[in-house]
Amino acid sequence: MKPQSTMQLQPTFVSNIHAVYGEAGKTWLKQLPAHLDNLSKLWGFRFIHPIPNLTYNFIALVELNSNHEKVILKTAPKESLIISEAHWLQCFKKSTPKIYCVDEEKTAFLMEYIQPGKPLKTLVQTGQDETATRVICQTILNLQSGQEKVFSFKHLSELVKDLSHLKGHIDNHLLSKAEALFRDLTADRSQDVILHG
Repeated sequence: MKPQSTMQLQPTFVSNIHAVYGEAGKTWLKQLPAHLDNLSKLWGFRFIHPIPNLTYNFIALVELNSNHEKVILKTAPKESLIISEAHWLQCFKKSTPKIYCVDEEKTAFLMEYIQPGKPLKTLVQTGQDETATRVICQTILNLQSGQEKVFSFKHLSELVKDLSHLKGHIDNHLLSKAEALFRDLTADRSQDVILHG
């Protein structure tokens, strides 16, 4: 294990943070070692190592000092959506890891470490698309049957404005029809459920 101050971050992760957050992302990356030290003092954990293949969030395996339980630390720049993600995870009784701590100011949370923790893309990469699809469909069913907490999330109907990005790329009549259908399909909120972003 390398000390946090000399930790090497993967180039893809660094370039993603630069691309998404610009100068704020560069500053965040420079301050990341001190940020991790502060979080380790706040929540009482020992840093083990970052999770391989980081993309847009810093995720690491850490060990709690109090009981030596291994947990996952997740943090990102302030402009990220990871606090919404933590709240989303707190809305379910099953099929999601438990959330232990959330700090909105520090844009970080600790969650249960689930093993083996293999991503579904590993099934896809080995040609098992059908198995991966079945797993994700079953997970979605489990999530919809076990919702328990309510946080304030963006409603699906608010995404209709994102269709405007298609203006000039597809026929205007087709785009108008798509927007009207989208509004119609998302108007009834009587049986709303929480969806993953």
